[in-house]
Amino acid sequence: MLPVPGLRRTLATALLGAACVAGPVAGTAGPASAARAALPPQCPAVTVQDATRQADAVFRGTVETVTRAGGSSGTARYDQEVTVSRVWKGGLSTEQVGVRTQRADRSRGPDCATGLGGLTVGTEYLFFVDRRADGWIADAASRTAPVDDQLLGQVTRLLGSGTTPVPPQAETAEFTRVADSEPAPLTRTAAPGLAMVIVGLLGLAVVRRLGRR
Repeated sequence: MLPVPGLRRTLATALLGAACVAGPVAGTAGPASAARAALPPQCPAVTVQDATRQADAVFRGTVETVTRAGGSSGTARYDQEVTVSRVWKGGLSTEQVGVRTQRADRSRGPDCATGLGGLTVGTEYLFFVDRRADGWIADAASRTAPVDDQLLGQVTRLLGSGTTPVPPQAETAEFTRVADSEPAPLTRTAAPGLAMVIVGLLGLAVVRRLGRR
């Protein structure tokens, strides 16, 4: 049997070894935990169904031009000129519309950006936009994104096949000239009628003369 001082040293050594094997004590965060804690909160995902319901307009279009509309480096805005090819919601009646976006705030992380930034010229997008006093607005939570088969299929299933942005033109009457010749003179046009009048008068004179006999 070990003396009391020796027994205490043995127990202390065993407890120290167990602590090393078990890792950090509860309540102490390791490097990975600290890194995860430093990440920004994730933004809630918006489903396509929610996006179609919340948006004032849903349409498909190609970005023609992008112009920076001002603002500081953290609040820059961009105006996009878009050629619309298909409309699902919003009643657009023109092929050209303006869509405004805001600079993406990457400091909050890619999943929690406040804006889409400037869109890509020549790229076709599916736009989910809101109507504001200064025009159509697309933000990061709107689900506005380049067109792909999956996104297009979801919108089609929810909203149907869509319509063209330009309404059909009203029918107008058209006059076609039958011949290139000049109109006939009045005397030529009136000649057949005048001949009929003369024949009638001669016939009447003959009848009267026969009646006198």
